[in-house]
Amino acid sequence: MTAAVFAVVGLVALAVQHVVVPYTQPFWGLFDNQLDLDVYRAGAQVVLDGGSLYDAKLLGQMDYTYAPISIPFFIPFAWMSFEVARVVWCAGIVVALYAVIMRSFV
Repeated sequence: MTAAVFAVVGLVALAVQHVVVPYTQPFWGLFDNQLDLDVYRAGAQVVLDGGSLYDAKLLGQMDYTYAPISIPFFIPFAWMSFEVARVVWCAGIVVALYAVIMRSFV
C-alpha cells in the first residue's frame, strides 16, 4: 500500500471515531478525560511531599492502584500544570504511536 492509501484509511478511521465517540465528549473524548494521568501526577506529588503513596486519597477520593515503579516517570509531570502535562502526555502518545507504526514496516 502507498502512503496515500494509509493517509486515507487513517482519516476515515478518525472520522468514524469522531462519529462514534466525539473528541469533545466530556468523559470518553480523546483529549478531555485524562483521569489516569491526573492520578499518576497526584501519586508522584504525594511521593515528592514525603507521603505514603498507598495510604493517600488522591484527588479527594481515589486510591493509587498502579505499580510504584511508575512514580519516577511521572515526577516531571507533577511539576507541570495539568494542562501542560496533558499536552506533553498526548504528544508523547502520538510520538510513541508513530514509532510503533514505523517500526512495523522495518
